[in-house]
Amino acid sequence: MLSALLKPYMAGHAKKVRSSMRDPLAAQTAVFGRLRNLLRGSELATQSGFDRCTRLEDFRMLPISDNESLQTPFKRAFSDGDRARSIFGRSRIVAFGRTSGTLGEPKDIPLNQDYFKSFDRSLLRMIACQLHSTGEWKYALTGRRILLGSRPTVGNSPTGLPIADISGLLLTRSSRFARQLYIPKHEDHWTSDWPIKAERILEQAYGKRVVSITGIPALALDFAKRAQIKYGIGHLTELWPDLVLYVYGGMHLSQDQRNELARAWYGDQRKLHTVETYFATEGALGFSIDPHSEGLALNTLENLFLFLSDEPQELPVFAHELQVGKTYSVLMTTAGGLINYRIGDRIKVLSVNPLLIGVVGREKEVLSMTGEKVTLEQIDLALEAAGLSGEFFGFDRPIVWIESGAKPHLVWGFPASMEQLDPLGLSGRLDEALCRFNVLYAEALVNEKVIERSKLVFLPVKVFSDYRNSRLGAGQAKPKRIFNSRLDFETAYGCLKPAP
Repeated sequence: MLSALLKPYMAGHAKKVRSSMRDPLAAQTAVFGRLRNLLRGSELATQSGFDRCTRLEDFRMLPISDNESLQTPFKRAFSDGDRARSIFGRSRIVAFGRTSGTLGEPKDIPLNQDYFKSFDRSLLRMIACQLHSTGEWKYALTGRRILLGSRPTVGNSPTGLPIADISGLLLTRSSRFARQLYIPKHEDHWTSDWPIKAERILEQAYGKRVVSITGIPALALDFAKRAQIKYGIGHLTELWPDLVLYVYGGMHLSQDQRNELARAWYGDQRKLHTVETYFATEGALGFSIDPHSEGLALNTLENLFLFLSDEPQELPVFAHELQVGKTYSVLMTTAGGLINYRIGDRIKVLSVNPLLIGVVGREKEVLSMTGEKVTLEQIDLALEAAGLSGEFFGFDRPIVWIESGAKPHLVWGFPASMEQLDPLGLSGRLDEALCRFNVLYAEALVNEKVIERSKLVFLPVKVFSDYRNSRLGAGQAKPKRIFNSRLDFETAYGCLKPAP
């Protein structure tokens, strides 16, 4: 009986998402009215002029906010807790979402009850779209779902409110009834040590009808290896033959990467259904509605969006005005009280009818192994914290790249003129500093242990001078210093000559 009622209910939600993709103007007009009523009277709504908007078009001209402009209200809310609720709306502040700030100081974004209601609705629609597109209704109430995540909470604010890691908190939002469908047990989500948590999950999932795994790619790959070692298996389907779905976020996986993951889990038996999500701490940006196609559905049923093109003279555009093939920066207004907030991500429009986007990166260059988004500013802050200021290096400042492998890690490339430095001790101090400036790096390195400690190598001084004197380097105001692979670094610095 319950299963018969669930299918039309969830199918209805999936159809609403598809309708919003075909007519984003209607979806955004409705969200504009709802958020205007929800946030009316908040300090940010009054200061920004949102209170005075009567039409969707009025919203286009509102000032842009970001982490820098909201530092004072963020800090006030963090200090005062729910007493500061009027800054962001009328609902009670119940937690703070911690994420890494560009300049190193963590951002603690207030999360109120309206934020979580919006968050839960977004999750519900994502699950509805999964079921509707795959047709796997038979697993809706019978299969077990493995949830892999970091700690939901990482501390407490001065008023005792929890500080949350949104990637971990997302996995705890199930109802008491639905918890029987998930592994691990609800209380085990709060286990801080990833190896211990993974062991508990493996024990709890043994012999169960597992149909899906959810988690960032680094945790999913580590979990699969642990399962293969513990139970002496070649592929996960030897343990869980009904495993059909992988839900992930934190970074984009290409079709080739998804196929490689499927071969590691299944061999060549069948194709793995994958669903990509992009749930930022500020709010849910979008999610995949069909594992067979590329692109995310923009979350136009919950958040109000504006987009900035690469042309500085152009006005911001609404979702229905996006153009195929162009890239944009994202401004988001949320039920949690953020208004026209620049979240720092860039999207590319893959199609407009239906509206599908892809997240193509950050506005600023970042290094990301598991979704931690280490910025150049954080790299330089870590160097200074280790006693190595810019003056110490002169023109030849260190280069940093990601070294892939079973567990990826950062490599710091110092000029060989500094070979007197202790590479092991210094790389350790740099990691300690970087953990302070990037909370997600600390989580991946110290708690989840899915990345290795960084290494320090010495590069010929000629590498730096040749780049600095080359046409490539001379045409840039600042040399490029962070790279997502050694190949990218060697190509940019001329260590590898491009093929003719």
